[in-house]
Amino acid sequence: MDDDNRRLPLAGLAVMGANLGGLGCTIPILLIAAIFAGRALDRWLGTQPWILLALLLLAVVLGLVIMVSSALQSAQAAQRQYQQRIEEKAGRLPRHTDREEDD
Repeated sequence: MDDDNRRLPLAGLAVMGANLGGLGCTIPILLIAAIFAGRALDRWLGTQPWILLALLLLAVVLGLVIMVSSALQSAQAAQRQYQQRIEEKAGRLPRHTDREEDD
């Protein structure tokens, strides 16, 4: 395997890492919002600590869904980028150009 082929997966990982970096702020914000809303609603309704616990559980589940969704999107983008570079290196035209010529 030559040096160019080794660099292609690293470029895909860089794309994935950049997209997943935004989750470092999203998940704590969800948890903090759940804590403040849960405490306020519990005080107002007199149901301490049940609404807080329910909102924290919901925030954790929502955070995991967002994280998995973002990871899948990033992986797909990295795979498309990798495949495009492989096709360019092989001298083939990108797939979308082939489709446009058929129309």
